[in-house]
Amino acid sequence: MRLRGKANYRNLSRYSDYHEKSYSRWFKRDFDFLELNRLSLEYLTDKTMILAVDCSFISYKW
Repeated sequence: MRLRGKANYRNLSRYSDYHEKSYSRWFKRDFDFLELNRLSLEYLTDKTMILAVDCSFISYKW
């Protein structure tokens, strides 16, 4: 999903069927991202997977 402007509840509701209050309520709830990742990996266990991590940091001087 790509939004023009700021990513706030009003802008999210503009491009969906949900009201901005619905987004506000859902963002207050806790979400178990570790469980989501575990279930995603469990679903993909019969496929070949590669993990790549780029830990570099580039300092920019403006």
